[in-house]
Amino acid sequence: MTQPIVHFVGSIPLPDTETVFRTLTAATGPHLLRLPDGETGIRKTWIRFLQDVLAQNPAIERADDVPPIKFVPWDGKVIREIPRLRLRPGAVPDPATFDTGYAKMAIASWSVFERLQRAGIIPPRSNSRSRCRRRSRRSTTTWSRPTGQGCCPR
Repeated sequence: MTQPIVHFVGSIPLPDTETVFRTLTAATGPHLLRLPDGETGIRKTWIRFLQDVLAQNPAIERADDVPPIKFVPWDGKVIREIPRLRLRPGAVPDPATFDTGYAKMAIASWSVFERLQRAGIIPPRSNSRSRCRRRSRRSTTTWSRPTGQGCCPR
């Protein structure tokens, strides 16, 4: 009989990466297959965070002539509007200036992961970056273990 697995992905409503790692590991222990860093801190607002980062780039401008993105839940009331962005006319974006901060955050997350794994809090089988070719539409920082069956056992 196959052991059940748990594969967490994305945002976890906890205050920081270490709390996410400790909480998920304690709750799922031997069944844990994937462990996200929780998208904590400034990433907790996901698209809003990225919009703020991109809006600071000199090649980007607010598109005030285009209606904003409206977040409307089931009751039909607009809870938030986010202005749209676009490239400035004639701008040639420099990839070096599009630093979203994700790389630095992933490195910091990995440091916490390794420290907790060395301390025995995160099981040793959770020791490598996910190699899944079936990516979600949303990029997250998820640490995982090789399964020997491919990354997404059925």
